Amino acid sequence: VFFAAVALLSGCTVNSPLPEDYYAGVDKIAGGNPPSVPVVTLTKSQLRLDYTAAIDPESNAEVTTYFLYFYNGVPNTYYLQRDVVLRIDSPATRVITLNTPSDGVHTAIITGYDGFRESAVTDQNRIIFSWP
Repeated sequence: VFFAAVALLSGCTVNSPLPEDYYAGVDKIAGGNPPSVPVVTLTKSQLRLDYTAAIDPESNAEVTTYFLYFYNGVPNTYYLQRDVVLRIDSPATRVITLNTPSDGVHTAIITGYDGFRESAVTDQNRIIFSWP
């Protein structure tokens, strides 16, 4: 009877629901808040992407790594490792020249990475353009 009571109590503890705010906040996530979103501009005639710094909110310093994602078309999902065409570590300049893409619509995205979290994808760091 004693063991049955212990098992019953243990089962209640294991299967009890998580508090409503268990996943809220960033204190349980490595890296805390994601870096700010870099602002990206395209000079289409030169296929040149310029971007601003992404800032890590925990250190208030520029992140040391950026990722360039490039898609033929407009993707439905982001952040897939296979779509990273360039990793930039400790950038001296924030300029990227793209290779000449095939004809059609393309999407270029630059995110900052702080070692744990990556910038969001927004209209500030996502460029959709047609070539030529």
